[in-house]
Amino acid sequence: MERDYSFEVRLTPAVTWIIAINTIIFLFIQLLGPFSGIITTVAGWLVLTPARLVYNVAIWQLFTHLFIHLDVLTILFNMLALWMFGTSLERYWGTRKFIIYYFFTGIGAGLTYTIFCFLLASPMLPAAGTTGIVFGLLLAFGMIYPDTTILILLLFPMKAKYAVMIFGAVEFLIAFNGGIYSIGYLGGMAFGFIYIKKQAFFDDLFNMEKRKKKKLEQIVIKREEDFDKIQLEADRILEKISLYGMEKISEKEKRILDKASKLLKQREQNIIDLEDYRKYWK
Repeated sequence: MERDYSFEVRLTPAVTWIIAINTIIFLFIQLLGPFSGIITTVAGWLVLTPARLVYNVAIWQLFTHLFIHLDVLTILFNMLALWMFGTSLERYWGTRKFIIYYFFTGIGAGLTYTIFCFLLASPMLPAAGTTGIVFGLLLAFGMIYPDTTILILLLFPMKAKYAVMIFGAVEFLIAFNGGIYSIGYLGGMAFGFIYIKKQAFFDDLFNMEKRKKKKLEQIVIKREEDFDKIQLEADRILEKISLYGMEKISEKEKRILDKASKLLKQREQNIIDLEDYRKYWK
């Protein structure tokens, strides 16, 4: 798909909210500047610190660190890139799929950073911000609109596919020379690549309606199996009643007859009592 890229001023819903939330949190952190002790304490539990993530099981940090920016240049760069690439991707994918991709790449970047901090650096080295996501968005834009011309740093026109190659190569060189943060950024690109190449898998994984439908089909099959099984028992009990009378059947056999009657009525009315199949519905 070829087209000249022009910045779309009108933001999409998810991009609007993400920019707003990041900006509000950044301004709040700046306003708390005089209370540096509070910032240090709160940020210590919100930014991604590999040691705390692993040893304190601080799983929330994989999510919360994506909303923490501590300097002006970083948040300006990230929000600009989110506007440039995120609006087109959200319109292309839709809001739901865009949000899934956004956090998938962000959490993927955080996991990559954590692993390599333990392998190559200090697990106490914190990380924050959406830069890993930005690289994931750049990759997605380059794969979906490879021949689209974009303005790098708002100055240099370049096809998106070449921008992905250049930025990826630069970060790889930085990572190769000890840049641990760049490894996290490359992780965002890697997880983005996996997501795009396996879209059908992830669409099925996150499609709750489709998953519910599949589970409902499994329940229908299980109900039919239950009906066939209990019908055989009910037929045996009815035969026993015809020979010896009602007084000769046990309470358990009465319950089986009641259940068989209930299942027959549900089957005729095409009703499924989910309480009977709760373990299959979870």
